[in-house]
Amino acid sequence: MTDAQNLKKIRDLINRKIGIFYPDNRLETLSKRLKKAAQDNVLEESQYLNLLANQIWSEKIILELVKYLTIPETYFFRDRAVFDALEDVILPELASLVSNEQRTIYIWSTACSTGEEPYSLAILLHGLMSPDQLKKVRIIGTDINDEYLSRARTGIYSVWSLRTTPDKVVEKYFAEISEGKFQISDVIREMVSFSNVNLVDVKGAFLEKSVDLLLCRNALIYFSNEQARNTLDKLALILRPGGWCLLAAAEGALAPEKYFERKRFPSAVIFKKKFLPGDKSIDEAPKANYSPKLNSNISTPPQSPPTSQQNHDTLEQAYELAKSGQYTAAFELVMPIIDGGGGRDAQTMRLVSEYHLRQGNLQEAIVFIDDAIQLEPLHHSMYYWKAMLFYEANDLVASIDLLKQALFLEPKFILAEFMLENFLKRLGRESEAVVHLANLKLLLNAMSEDTILPESDGMSAGQLKKLIDARG
Repeated sequence: MTDAQNLKKIRDLINRKIGIFYPDNRLETLSKRLKKAAQDNVLEESQYLNLLANQIWSEKIILELVKYLTIPETYFFRDRAVFDALEDVILPELASLVSNEQRTIYIWSTACSTGEEPYSLAILLHGLMSPDQLKKVRIIGTDINDEYLSRARTGIYSVWSLRTTPDKVVEKYFAEISEGKFQISDVIREMVSFSNVNLVDVKGAFLEKSVDLLLCRNALIYFSNEQARNTLDKLALILRPGGWCLLAAAEGALAPEKYFERKRFPSAVIFKKKFLPGDKSIDEAPKANYSPKLNSNISTPPQSPPTSQQNHDTLEQAYELAKSGQYTAAFELVMPIIDGGGGRDAQTMRLVSEYHLRQGNLQEAIVFIDDAIQLEPLHHSMYYWKAMLFYEANDLVASIDLLKQALFLEPKFILAEFMLENFLKRLGRESEAVVHLANLKLLLNAMSEDTILPESDGMSAGQLKKLIDARG
């Protein structure tokens, strides 16, 4: 086989064995990572590709390869809206299970990387529950990368991992052991256990219907859709009826409807396991003590019948009004259709999001762009728009994460490269910014100067080149 044929064979093996999927437009990225693996194994790239393509993949080979395919991109209390929902509603509900049913609750943080997510949950629960209650809490963090798990067990983190953590939390639960290095307190570290679990083969990781809270965020987006759905089907069987499942926004559309219903929180959508035939009845199930400031009991509206031609024409008229900046008029056209059960498509949800931003309703704008992402989870422009909303909220870190998701879905997305370079420079991450500036210049040089850039409000490639050149 040629190197190209071996690369595609290895790509397919990685998808089957690990879940990560590299589409054809990302094979160059895979090639670079395998080249590094070859160098570390003192082999020529072609030798290494041939070796991987023609041997049986043992667990040892998979664990070795994972080091080159996964990159830790996490931090404490990542995605504030999600952790607000956890703190205000979900964790108090789980605490009530301990008090009312006198049973142990299980929380599973899948693909936990270096441990920031499960430790964040432990910190919240430590502030919520008594020492006796905490004895009935089991938090398990799993990942397929043993190096990450080893770092998680030590509990030592840089300032960067704590960049969104409140000072009072750092003071209470972390000790600075050297300049810029902090170790989490023993009381929190002892609340979490870590083990190696491959999400593609979760059978046996937990007993069926044993987990009360399952977090699987920003892992399945790298799977093929088929692999992601298969994995979610398996995970759903492990979750208790009435249990909670947290997915990243891009992954929500993959959640199987036969198992999950959506619950909407401000700026976040979280899934709850349905009660199916044979499960404990809903009347007998423990009741959540919902916070009055949250509207978490709103389920996803039922699927509407096909849009009529009249509705279609009205929506097209609204889109044209929005293009000309007449968002109020567009909003007044689309809302009756949405209220009537129609118009639930990503383009319409984004239009409503843009209207709310122009009205100064930033939280509402985020809620509607989240709806758009749920409806069309693989469209890069939705993540770009959400990144701009978080920029308006002065959250550059969240904006950067979203721009990276947009680029993952569309590697030639010029505006995402441009904004990433700007935001990274603002945060002092110069080395990362340089990489995105280089990518940006390469993309622009390959384009005609009069090409209008998507999401740019009419800016041409030539105009953006001049802007970059003027900065020096």
